[in-house]
Amino acid sequence: MFPKILIKLMKEARISQSELASNLNTHRQNVYQWVSGKTIPRHEMLIRIADFFKVSVDYLLGKENERSSDKRANVKLNDGFKQTVKEKINNKVMICKNLKDIFSDNLKYYRKQAGMTQGDFAKAIGTDPVYISYIENGKRFPSIEYIEKMAEILNIESYKLFLPADIEINKLANEVLYNKIKENVIKALNILSDGDGIAISRRRITMSTCGIVPEINPVLEQTGVRLAISLHASNDMIRSSLMPINKVYNIDQIIKACQEYQSKDGSRYITFEYLMLDGINDSEENARELINLLKKNKIRATFNLIPFNPWPNCAFKPSKPENIKKFAELLNKAGFACPVRVARGQDILAACGQLKAKNNS
Repeated sequence: MFPKILIKLMKEARISQSELASNLNTHRQNVYQWVSGKTIPRHEMLIRIADFFKVSVDYLLGKENERSSDKRANVKLNDGFKQTVKEKINNKVMICKNLKDIFSDNLKYYRKQAGMTQGDFAKAIGTDPVYISYIENGKRFPSIEYIEKMAEILNIESYKLFLPADIEINKLANEVLYNKIKENVIKALNILSDGDGIAISRRRITMSTCGIVPEINPVLEQTGVRLAISLHASNDMIRSSLMPINKVYNIDQIIKACQEYQSKDGSRYITFEYLMLDGINDSEENARELINLLKKNKIRATFNLIPFNPWPNCAFKPSKPENIKKFAELLNKAGFACPVRVARGQDILAACGQLKAKNNS
């Protein structure tokens, strides 16, 4: 069916094989193979072809008679899922035509919040970055099963992907190594450290990242600043539950990037930022896991222990002071300095994390 449908669409559009190949950024021989029935394009190419001719992929493959590419805009959700969405957000969202756009915007936001590029996210899900791009641009809408998988990777409840913009949170990514933000960070760091700029010593500047592994060392080489990693866990199971990016770049990959960073200069120390959460990552066993991890891999490091600042109805609790003290003692005895950050402004919900949380509650 595909070759006949493709030939029909090409005739209607009055476009040659060479012209189609040029528009799809592929070789003319590939188009010839498709129209002659010798091969069928891969899924990401099918998406491009469908978008070019303004039809659905299912139409291209002969699975449906409706050719409109807008068919998926009328999102088909089962009744149970609709009810869950409506209950969760107090009926503030309608299951309607523009739901696809709401979903697209929110998926992009949560992916960026997780520090993932489209490539990272596609890899974690097991699909092609082109498909993620089409979803985020509102050109495609995934199945319910895919939505649940995306939510799991992002460590959120799936209904949150359908919250309309007026009750959503600020759509800004805050990861320094993320795409265009990265380029601005590099410029800013080089201006801050330039002799004709503010002239701050590079050794007095620390760049903190959640761990976008491929970008860590290239950016550090361009800037010469010190490195801090938001670690927050002693093993992958805990870190993945707290930070979705760990499902793409796990602790082992981060440690390898740290080893590469330190191999070029014996004086380089790495700061690991560690948020202390009661009953989650603050046990003596967790401390010993960290010690074994760093000693086994010969990582020179210090820790910045951060007591968690809770807010009303928060799901997490701060570690008990005695647990933080014991945790710090174990790290200190093992040779890792670990100052404990002092929180200020908790009494008026103005400490780190509380202002944003209050604004979004």
